[in-house]
Amino acid sequence: MFAGELKASEARLLAEQHKRKEKERLRLQKERELAERSRQREQDREEQRRLALDAQLAREKEEQDLAWQETEHNRGVYLRVELLALAADESVAITKGIKRSADKVFLPPSVGSHLMGQDAQKNGAPLFQLSTPHGSVTHAGVLEFTAPEGVVLLPVKVARCLFPGGAPTGSVVVKYVRLEKGAFVSFQPLTRGFHEAVDDGVREVLEAALATHCTLSVGDLLEARHNGETFTLRGETFTLRVGAERWQLRGSGPRLHVLLQGETFTLRVGAERLLEAHDPRLHVLLQGAVQQPPMPRSLHAPFRVTTPGGLVQELKPSSAVSVIDTDLEAEVVASLETETHIRDWQAEQQRQADAVVAFAAEREHAAAAAAADVALRAQLVAEGALADSVRRERSRQEKEANLPVEPSASDKDQGPILTCVFRLPDGGRFTRRVRAQDQLQLLFDFVDSKGAGGLESGSYSLVSQFPRRLLPPSSGASTLEQLEMSGGQHSFFVEARTAGSANETMVEGEGVRVS
Repeated sequence: MFAGELKASEARLLAEQHKRKEKERLRLQKERELAERSRQREQDREEQRRLALDAQLAREKEEQDLAWQETEHNRGVYLRVELLALAADESVAITKGIKRSADKVFLPPSVGSHLMGQDAQKNGAPLFQLSTPHGSVTHAGVLEFTAPEGVVLLPVKVARCLFPGGAPTGSVVVKYVRLEKGAFVSFQPLTRGFHEAVDDGVREVLEAALATHCTLSVGDLLEARHNGETFTLRGETFTLRVGAERWQLRGSGPRLHVLLQGETFTLRVGAERLLEAHDPRLHVLLQGAVQQPPMPRSLHAPFRVTTPGGLVQELKPSSAVSVIDTDLEAEVVASLETETHIRDWQAEQQRQADAVVAFAAEREHAAAAAAADVALRAQLVAEGALADSVRRERSRQEKEANLPVEPSASDKDQGPILTCVFRLPDGGRFTRRVRAQDQLQLLFDFVDSKGAGGLESGSYSLVSQFPRRLLPPSSGASTLEQLEMSGGQHSFFVEARTAGSANETMVEGEGVRVS
């Protein structure tokens, strides 16, 4: 007994030791897992810090490269500063009699000092690119360096180009730029009526409008005044190469319509060559897609490219040109409202054409479906008729095989012999001898075995003559003797039964007589 207690105590002790060891193993395993997770998180954080540092270094290098490129382009002058945008008092320019003031801003004195320190005056009148965080870009000159530090004061025209609604809000990045002089500009009125109102005075109106500006930027809104009316114009800038010569163009809106008579040309926007082709009519999109316009040729007038050897600057939509002391060839294309109306008209025409095509396709599909349905019905009818013909032929053969042997005229041992002549609806004529003790059904079976003139079994009656009697299929169980036909000759017509005929009703009409 004592030995048993020792063994039980030993077993409990071993179990407790095993339990403690397992618990310790699980604890160590959990600590290792936590340490591994912590190490992995630290590695991930380190990798993120490395990637962020690499991205920052890349951005700094890109900014440095861009700054170097801009400095090179600006002949050793570089300025980039972020300023708070506020509205300018335009009466200052009016008071001082400054004509080109529509796109001139006020900058802080520190900006002027910075530019003076880089000898910016060697590039002529200082010009600037202004951009907002939401992507709006325009260009301007400077009226004075008298704005408060950290602030740029914007005239109405510049504010309208940068901010929706024209009210300055938030910051603006101001960069010094050296712009080439413009060679050609194409304006587009936003609404109809400009051409009609200005008529032959287009040149004077545009010259007056451009005389108040220092720069023109892609997508700028320009106000042109004539007889008290104000028209808003919009311009785009491109570079067109024809052969070995290049011209700077400004087209209408987001699209440039180019019509050249048999010229092989290359169109570039910025540094990207969009198209090189030989075509009398092309419709080129700024995004790089090329499409053939559905519009009639008369809706687009060709650009007048008449300044070979002029300025060669490939500009993107955010680029611009200087209009100071420049002979600028200009034209005014159809208004945006007109273009929108034409596009809407084209879309409606296309919609109607698509509707006609869809309707024709639908009708064709319906006609094909109807023809298929008719063919299917005809096939089913034909299959049904064939099946019915097979069934009737099988039934005819079965009845013919089941007919008893026809008695001879002299075989009168088992009763009188009747000679029956049957006339069928299809003109057939058959004769059969039967015994007086035979049932009337035998006559129907015999007629069925001969095809019944195309009538279905049970759908006709036998009509006897002299006296005329109707013998319907329902009388088939009766013997001929019971029907008072005990010998001699009998003639029968096979006549179709009408839907409402009763057993006692005589069926009138053309039939088959049995004699």
